[in-house]
Amino acid sequence: MRVLINRQDAIDALTENKEMINAALDSLTLDYNTRRDQEQRRGQINEDIETIKALPSAQPEIIHCRDCKHHHYESKDIPYCDRIDYGYGWKDDDFCSRAERITE
Repeated sequence: MRVLINRQDAIDALTENKEMINAALDSLTLDYNTRRDQEQRRGQINEDIETIKALPSAQPEIIHCRDCKHHHYESKDIPYCDRIDYGYGWKDDDFCSRAERITE
């Protein structure tokens, strides 16, 4: 099952984790190995944040009728859609799951 999360929420959670690591590195006397591990963890968090920023959006593109290649006017005031069975009466701001952007 695919679960969608908000990109900014993920970045915020990682940033909060990184800030806790920074606070620990700044305020505690850590042995060499612990300090190295925390610095590596902080570096991994930075990489994870950049990876999340580079991911494509999961939000679907909404194509309004006015931008769809199947939407046209049969007459001056009556819009028609080639993809929908009762294709009359749609408005330019409407949209549907069958829309295809005009590529011309």
